[in-house]
Order: sequence, then C-alpha cells, then structure tokens
Amino acid sequence: MSDIGFNEGTVSIGTDDGKTLVLKTGTLVTTAVTADQVVLTYTVTVAKTFFVEYVTLDGFLTSTPGNANPVKLGTISLETPSGTKAITADRFQSLGNTFVLPFSEPLPVAAGVVIRVVCTPFSASSMTWRTGFGGYER
Repeated sequence: MSDIGFNEGTVSIGTDDGKTLVLKTGTLVTTAVTADQVVLTYTVTVAKTFFVEYVTLDGFLTSTPGNANPVKLGTISLETPSGTKAITADRFQSLGNTFVLPFSEPLPVAAGVVIRVVCTPFSASSMTWRTGFGGYER
C-alpha cells in the first residue's frame, strides 16, 4: 500500500482470526452536473462488521486541457451509511494528486449497511473519478 502515499503500518487491525480482507475499487466517467453520482458501492455482509482502514478519492479531466491553470472538478465523498457523507474532498485537476486517508483505528460499518463513494461534478466536462477503500470483515 505504501506506493499510494501512506504507511500501512499506522493501522491497528488486531488478530487476523476470522477476518476476510475487503478491497474495492471503482471508476466512473461523468459528463453531467448531477449530484451524488455513484462511483463505488458495497453492502457489508450479513452478520459481519466491515472495518474500513483506508479510502482513496481522486478525479481528473478525461482529456487534459492545454493550459496549466487549476480546474475545479467538484467533490467526491465517502458515505456510510449510503446518503450520509462521512468524508468529502474538493478535487482539482492534477494527475497524481490522489486524496488518501488512512484511519488510525478502522472505521466500523455494521452488517447490511451500504457504504459508497459518490461524486458531484462542477461542470459537464468529461471527468474520470476513481476511488478505493479497503479493510476487513469479521
């Protein structure tokens, strides 16, 4: 995980007994100014708790403009439960500027709860949104 900008040694995960690793990624290309477009969704397994250890949030113009001026893309958010924004980041055009948030203690999400990442583009320009989150279920 260290290749995406954080030290995986900062998260306390306890014993590995009974854990199932959960790593999810999502990508969405948008061309409309519509709120809360879903980039990634995951429903926590019945009778399990999902412990989220990190989230990555990124967005960029699908075709890079010919100038170096910053371009506001919009916002991208982690929701848990679905519809409740836990983390929101404003994104500006800049490849390789991924917002990475490791949790010092995993974020618990209860069984059956939908966790998702949504974006709200600032313009109708073609934008690519990428995200990922990971942790474990027990």
